[in-house]
Amino acid sequence: MRDKLRDPLRLKHMLESSRNILNFMEGKTLENLKNDKILFYAVVKNIEIIGEATYRITSQLKGRHPEIPSVFVGRRPESPGSPVALILPASPISSYPLL
Repeated sequence: MRDKLRDPLRLKHMLESSRNILNFMEGKTLENLKNDKILFYAVVKNIEIIGEATYRITSQLKGRHPEIPSVFVGRRPESPGSPVALILPASPISSYPLL
């Protein structure tokens, strides 16, 4: 059973990682992301953190806040190396009042 006392920490990780991605990509293009391995892996790692934190939040929180991007919830690649599509909500991260 997932510990609901850890939900605030998971949400904090999601927010921090989202902000990291925005900061890393500020002024950058898709070409920069493709050509800069350090930038690419920094963004990917933060996407992984968001996905893992989202996967681990409790069903109680998910039920109270359906605005949590469900694209992450319960999604896992079927095998190592499987491509994973990422669709982020169009609205700013700060508009999600989760707590």
